[in-house]
Amino acid sequence: MRLPFRYDYGRRLIVQLGVNGRGPFDFIVDTAATRSVIFENLARQIEVSALDGPPASVFGLSGIRLAPIYDAGTINIGDLSLPANRTPLLRDWPDATRTPQGILGLDFLTQFAFVIRQDTQQIELYNGAPPLGSDWIRAPISRDNFGRAERDLMLTEIQFGLGRRVPFLIDTGSTISACNFPTADYLRTVPPRSRRRQVSEFVDVHGGKVETFKLNADIFRIGGVHMPDNSLLIADAPFFDQIGYRDKPLGVLGLDFIRRRNFAFNAADGEIAFPPPFG
Repeated sequence: MRLPFRYDYGRRLIVQLGVNGRGPFDFIVDTAATRSVIFENLARQIEVSALDGPPASVFGLSGIRLAPIYDAGTINIGDLSLPANRTPLLRDWPDATRTPQGILGLDFLTQFAFVIRQDTQQIELYNGAPPLGSDWIRAPISRDNFGRAERDLMLTEIQFGLGRRVPFLIDTGSTISACNFPTADYLRTVPPRSRRRQVSEFVDVHGGKVETFKLNADIFRIGGVHMPDNSLLIADAPFFDQIGYRDKPLGVLGLDFIRRRNFAFNAADGEIAFPPPFG
């Protein structure tokens, strides 16, 4: 199956899906969302009903937030249907003129291997291993639910100078690649906090804002291969503290890395892959 995609809503990875036979609606493709989610603006367009029971925890760099559960019927993806009878509902973004209609999460994405083809602007879905070139670079995936998530999230390891290694969450829902302050301290690449200067303000899937700072580490390795010209940021993000990484290095590998190249994600075989960064 092939899904056309585009970059929109702040350069996020967007596909168009149906819900209960209606649509198309814009959904963010998010490998760090433990389940698919709808936003308020979609709930106003289709028939949904609130359900009893505890709210769901929805991860974002600005923090883990609780969302009420709704019966939204089914999400239609080509000829496939994803049950949406227990779906978290998020508020529309407060400071944006436009909010997408939903998030396509790991409850769907881990059923397939998929390849994001930048050259054709399509996401290819496969029931088995995708047909990749022999020159593609592969890196292993590890899993962790951080004691908070209902489903394991996917991580890969990035190696910096002097053999320092840091786990990074694979997050197609994030427009930036960033790490926490313990990573920066571990890499010895930044001045003391009192002299750090903010360079941007990142807005996550909740519409929450996170301050980011420059990290002086522009070259790193994934799968043993040098990846030049991929700058990282330091994110002063509550999320890291909430999952127990107040003092331990952790990062997020986001779309600023992925949208530069074709990219494969295969949770079943435990690997990501991408073409070489040269040639």
